[in-house]
Amino acid sequence: MPETGKIPAVVVAWNSGKDIGRCLGSLSSDNSVSEIIVVDNASSDSTRDIVRGFPKARLIENPQNVGFAAAANQGIAEASGEFVFLVNPDVSFGGDGFLSGLAAALEADPAAGAAAPKLLSPDGITVDSTGLLMQKSRKASDRGRGLPDGEEFSSACRVFGACGAAALYRRSMLEDIKISGEYFDAAFFAYKEDVDLSWRANLLGWKTVYVPEAIAVHSRGWKVSGRRDIPVSIRRHSHKNRYLCMLKNDDGINFIKDIPHIIFYELEINLFLLIFEPSILMAFWDIIKHLPETLEKRREIMRKRKVSPSGIRRLFA
Repeated sequence: MPETGKIPAVVVAWNSGKDIGRCLGSLSSDNSVSEIIVVDNASSDSTRDIVRGFPKARLIENPQNVGFAAAANQGIAEASGEFVFLVNPDVSFGGDGFLSGLAAALEADPAAGAAAPKLLSPDGITVDSTGLLMQKSRKASDRGRGLPDGEEFSSACRVFGACGAAALYRRSMLEDIKISGEYFDAAFFAYKEDVDLSWRANLLGWKTVYVPEAIAVHSRGWKVSGRRDIPVSIRRHSHKNRYLCMLKNDDGINFIKDIPHIIFYELEINLFLLIFEPSILMAFWDIIKHLPETLEKRREIMRKRKVSPSGIRRLFA
């Protein structure tokens, strides 16, 4: 059991040997961290050996890659404490106090279920994420991504959600929003599972707060190097998950109001895929396969919801 007031950290790894040492070093140097739980999705590189070199880290070895969402659920289930810190292997931060700053923001507001730090690119001046943003087109993005860090991102505020690369979650929120026994939807496999969790949390009356004083570096992978560097199967998951997210969480009345924004974006992305990446459109077959369980999850979410469609709409950019 962790010490009172200490925070467990959960890291999901897959062939993360290039980055995970810096991440585990940051976590080990933060006195707020009670333990580090690393869930490894069958890495074939040096990841597991690196993890074993950190005494504070506990390694869970999956025999196959079950995806980020399922592995994150494993780690969260193993962690105990009032808060849980979920962090990617390619995130690092310097010195002590990073986690205590995020925790203080949650302690100050009982309705806050998640805290989002300021994530910067490795150059230290470009914003990677200051929380999640949901547009009326239902395109989810990282707030401020690609812009220079400045006054606009120096104030605490409510955001749509926390980027799953680094997020502090309140345990009671995670238990409250759990659907079909899952925190993150394992059907998502990878990408946009943080958007789905955030949308569900908003529906159930929980807030996400952005904490600008908590600063970390995110050495983001494919969105820097390009789409072509990521396997087609993963890009297919990302496209599928956009629609699963909407099917589970969106309101009919809000959807109708935003049809012009949605149709424009749908034409844009699907015409691009039809011309340049037609195999990604097989994601629609995946959606059909997941449709029964997705609609059942939607029914469960809507039975539990506490916030009106107009209240959710105010969170859209």
